[in-house]
Parts: sequence; structure tokens; C-alpha cells
Amino acid sequence: MGIVHTSYQKAVQDQMNIIVDGLLATMGLWPYSLQNRAVSNANVFGPGKQVAFIDVRSLLDGCGNPPEMYDNLIDDAIVHLKAGRSVVICCALGRSRSNAIAIGVLVRYFGKSYVQAQQLIFDRVPGAKIHPCHLDAVQYSISTN
Repeated sequence: MGIVHTSYQKAVQDQMNIIVDGLLATMGLWPYSLQNRAVSNANVFGPGKQVAFIDVRSLLDGCGNPPEMYDNLIDDAIVHLKAGRSVVICCALGRSRSNAIAIGVLVRYFGKSYVQAQQLIFDRVPGAKIHPCHLDAVQYSISTN
């Protein structure tokens, strides 16, 4: 499961894209480690709020990922949301993989349609460019769960 943090220093909000206020965000990690970026962004959701950072860099940036990887990452985020934590989904640049997983979370946890979820991502994440293979895989994951 993701790394869980309970309190950190003041947030640097320009590195994070808030998708659902107080609950869900995406961000890029490059060139930082997850720990460094987590420390600088954890208070975005409020002081003392538990935040789970889901690192999706294990997904290839393109085609070739097994479908269960998408299911597992979406499920991981949902477990944290159900436990009352905010979730930040992270990839290298915050443009493709993290946003694809966020679409799956928006559909499976927040009850959005696939089209609504995709539109919300593109409205809230400047520069989002989700690889078509990720979109196809998430759509498949949604349809089989």
C-alpha cells in the first residue's frame, strides 16, 4: 500500500493537482524522491490530515502493462480513501500514469462515469497527456470490476 503520512511542513501547492477537494490529487515526482515531495506537499489537505501517496511509476509509460497492475493501484487508492485518508497519486511528471489511475478511482470510488472522470482530469490537470494505452487499460479495469 501507499506511504502514509500524518503531518508535515507547509505545502507547496504548485506541484500538486487537486482533483477532488480534500480527497484526491495527482502530481509528478521527477526529479525528487517520493519522500522529499511528500514532505513538501502533505499539508495541502489540511493540518494533521493523513495522506497516502500512491507511487505508480511501476507502470511502464506506455503500452505493455498487465491489467492487474491498474486494478491493484486503483484498489490501493480506494483502500486509503475508505480509511479516511486523502490520496495523492504520483508518477514521474504527473501527466499520464497518475492521471490514468485517478480516472479509475473517480469511477470506482466517486461514482463518476468514465467520460465525466476523464473530463474532470483534463479540467483540473494542466498539461495532462494520458497515453492511450493507459486510458484503454483503465477503461478495461473499470468494465471488469
